[in-house]
Amino acid sequence: MNKIPRVKIYLSIKQLILSLFNDKKKSQSNIEIFFKQKLNKKNIIFTGMCRSAFMIILDYLKNTLPKKNEIIICAYNLKEMVDVARLKKFKIIFIDIDLQTGLINTNKLTKLINPKTAALLYTNMFNDHFILKDLQYICKKNNILLIEDNAIYLGNYTNKENKKMMAGSFGDVSLLSFGVMKNVSALFGGALVTSNKGLANFANKKINEYSNFPKILYFKQIILFLTLKILLSKFIYNYFFYYLIQIASNKQITQIQKMIYPSMKFVKKKKLPISYYSKISSTSIKIIDQLLSDKNYYQNNIIRKKNNKNYFLKLKSIKNIKLFPFNDHNFQNLLDFPIIVKDKKKLVDYLFKNGLEVRSYFYDNCDEIVGKIKNYNSKYLEENLICLPSHSDISEKHIKQFSITINNFYK
Repeated sequence: MNKIPRVKIYLSIKQLILSLFNDKKKSQSNIEIFFKQKLNKKNIIFTGMCRSAFMIILDYLKNTLPKKNEIIICAYNLKEMVDVARLKKFKIIFIDIDLQTGLINTNKLTKLINPKTAALLYTNMFNDHFILKDLQYICKKNNILLIEDNAIYLGNYTNKENKKMMAGSFGDVSLLSFGVMKNVSALFGGALVTSNKGLANFANKKINEYSNFPKILYFKQIILFLTLKILLSKFIYNYFFYYLIQIASNKQITQIQKMIYPSMKFVKKKKLPISYYSKISSTSIKIIDQLLSDKNYYQNNIIRKKNNKNYFLKLKSIKNIKLFPFNDHNFQNLLDFPIIVKDKKKLVDYLFKNGLEVRSYFYDNCDEIVGKIKNYNSKYLEENLICLPSHSDISEKHIKQFSITINNFYK
């Protein structure tokens, strides 16, 4: 069986070329209609990155609620997002993740809320829609803003009372990302979606002050995109790139790992980069429209859902690994399937020896950005969680091979 890359870049070169012929105004109108309807929100404001959208929300909170300077964030998260809150002078209150559920504990959350709490940033990672309904209630009751980070859950939904409720529709404001590795990949781009009129007006005014997206940065991203397309092509991947990734993983060669896992490049910043203060590029707008109008976008989501469900059924009986509960396969339609393992380094090496690439680096425990390690569950996940590929090129045979190989390792 041919080796299958862990990651799939959903944007094709053909789609990239076709998108260049789209009309920007028409494309933007199409996207706005799409997300407003799907997420049941009145306003969408596009930004250069997802982090740019988060910055605008924090500026809005500082402007309207100057006495509220605290934000609650799950400690197991993307360091770049936490660093944005730190540099915007918010006091970050971390809440740990529950290893049994992959969620935060709502009782602990309630105890952390106080008169200085401005918002809760909740990242859709492993969660189901039940926790989001609880968070809606808690935030509304305590008059704090629920920011739903929907960067990796785009397109996921739940059927409730014969009605589809999309991930990204639960927050007072939701964050979207269109980065190169996302299931709607426009190389760069982000957005905030909200029905909060005050926030929408503030965001529109703020984004008009931002500069156009840096052309050199976008050019570099196109080069990265084309490079990855070549490296992930069948022949190059099977006979070169796979082994390069294997050596980097086995020998902990940081420079190669940073290419595979961009989050490993994180450095605590002294100030926010100029690129964060940018509008979305017209090319990104055209690409997003091209992807959303392609029937493969919906087919990819269906296949990924099927793969995640099959992983759960195949792996749940294996000892020495732990799976998070899967209550809703439509909503918990993950880009990669997470498992908590023992002997992580040895298992990853064993899988590589058997022709199977996995994601050994996901999110981090973010304690170190603001102080000492206190959230030990988040630290445990950082050190013991791996993710199996569930993209649309993964077949039942691949999932069976993963299951057998992991089982053999622990035997």
